[in-house]
Amino acid sequence: MDNVAFYRIYRGAGSVDAIDFATPIATVPANGQPIRLAAIPGGWPAGVTWFIAVRSVDAAGVEFAQPRAIARAEFDAAGRLLPARPGPVSDLRAAATSGSRLAASWRYRGDPDQPPPARFELFVASAAATLESMLSSTPAAPVTAEPDAENPAWVYAWTSPGLASGLWRVAVRALAPSGAAGDGVDTIAAATPSRAPNIPLLQAEVQ
Repeated sequence: MDNVAFYRIYRGAGSVDAIDFATPIATVPANGQPIRLAAIPGGWPAGVTWFIAVRSVDAAGVEFAQPRAIARAEFDAAGRLLPARPGPVSDLRAAATSGSRLAASWRYRGDPDQPPPARFELFVASAAATLESMLSSTPAAPVTAEPDAENPAWVYAWTSPGLASGLWRVAVRALAPSGAAGDGVDTIAAATPSRAPNIPLLQAEVQ
């Protein structure tokens, strides 16, 4: 790759697999300077997670198929780049425990281009509640992320206060040090009887 003459820039919305390598959005020289993109048709609509890929092209015009780099980016309505956010949690589980409480556990596996979380927010509501209403309510006490937050073997745990008998929904999301909410929320439903026997874990629902 020492013979790189310039770079072609590509993008895709929503995932790396969506990157359109048939349509470059820019061509920039390989001069060792930071890549700065000019305005492009359609802009960078807010509410979309963009994946931007850089491919090297040599002096003969041969493009290397393996991207030199892939970056993730989000923009606000004014076109300003938003701070990077942690990814969603995974392996969320919940079950009844003593005192009519719920015990929840989860893991965090972030992508390399996402910052590790500073803490996790938990929300508990009736199973009939919508995710939107849950996230607009007051969260439970936050759980601090460990320094090795992206260690897939690390399991986080939280226990709710006593709850009434019934079916409940637990939602967990990661928060960046800036307080920005993570990219996605994981939810699960679990029953809390008046006397809490051992109950099987229910199937997690990813929103």
